[in-house]
Amino acid sequence: VVKDRKIAARNYAVDLAYYSQKCGYTQMTKEFRDVSKSGAVSRAYNDLASRHRARFQSIDILSVKSIADNKCHRSFVQQFHDAKLSFPLLHRRVQPNRKDRVIFASKKTVKRN
Repeated sequence: VVKDRKIAARNYAVDLAYYSQKCGYTQMTKEFRDVSKSGAVSRAYNDLASRHRARFQSIDILSVKSIADNKCHRSFVQQFHDAKLSFPLLHRRVQPNRKDRVIFASKKTVKRN
């Protein structure tokens, strides 16, 4: 798989076939959103391992194609097509000033009579 030049998220359709002892050979097309073809292929391997219990040796990648946004069918890929998509950082902790951060603080002892 050849590396892509631009680092921008694209939609990829991965055509593959895998062998299982229950069903024999099964062909399918899976859609992924990634920044490279190799990333989409590794996602396909991980997806088949988790969902179908297919081993690496029993998976054959037939083709990997970059597809347009309007050609995507899967909702888990389409949810990232919105132009106003944002990932807000919630519950940010405010760092105290550098001078207020003390690593070793001496404790004042109180003498009692």
